[in-house]
Amino acid sequence: MLIPVFFLSLLPARGQYSWKESSVASLGNTFVTRPGFACANHNQAGLAWLEQNTISLQHARPFTMKELGISSIAAQVATAGGTLGAAVGTFGITGLRQTDLWISYGMKLHREVSAGAGIHCWSFSSAKEALFNPGISLALGIQAMLSNRFRIGAHVFHPVGWSTGPNSARKSQMILSTGFSWDFIQGGTYYQDLRFTSGPSLQTCHGLEITFKQRFEILFGMHNHPFSVSGGITLFLASWTLQVAFEMMTDSGGSPYSSFTYGW
Repeated sequence: MLIPVFFLSLLPARGQYSWKESSVASLGNTFVTRPGFACANHNQAGLAWLEQNTISLQHARPFTMKELGISSIAAQVATAGGTLGAAVGTFGITGLRQTDLWISYGMKLHREVSAGAGIHCWSFSSAKEALFNPGISLALGIQAMLSNRFRIGAHVFHPVGWSTGPNSARKSQMILSTGFSWDFIQGGTYYQDLRFTSGPSLQTCHGLEITFKQRFEILFGMHNHPFSVSGGITLFLASWTLQVAFEMMTDSGGSPYSSFTYGW
């Protein structure tokens, strides 16, 4: 029991990064300029570029430990004005779990500019208490296409929020991210994010995505703090998308990710 508790303490504190989608993990935690179905709990502005409804099932095993399994479900619904997204995730150990809920919306402000916002709620549950230490926060994002090959974006998590319980000040720390993506060849995209936190280190994230004939993708990534390297594969099967990824952190070990997405 002590080993899972120790590794649970290594997971990020309350906030946006309590779980991440498979493609984000495989691309070195880059998400600022990425569109698609992973945006409800990442950069909400990316929801605006979706042209279909989607539903996703996701699972991760931090440090390859089944006791710390992270399971989530996300859904996106395209509307006339934009796209509504929601994501629910839960993780922890037997007798102590955290549940997160995201409600997000993204819309186009211009043909080449999108913006989005998300509300993040979380709470804990244990064998003795069904609900304790709840919290709520906000996230805002923007993306812009400068050309057919170059996109920039920015995102802020927790400009305002409220939480209870011990270490509530740590939970409410603001995280500012900015980044760009560049389609340097046909089917090849490079991503780079810069992340500013209250910690002493500037976080840099790098990702490389290579698409082959719209049938499958190979993804690689690197993140400087904590240092990690990652990779993954995406398969496109008619209306289904299958993703598998693996992230290796030098200070704490590896974590596998997987997701299934259906679009219509």
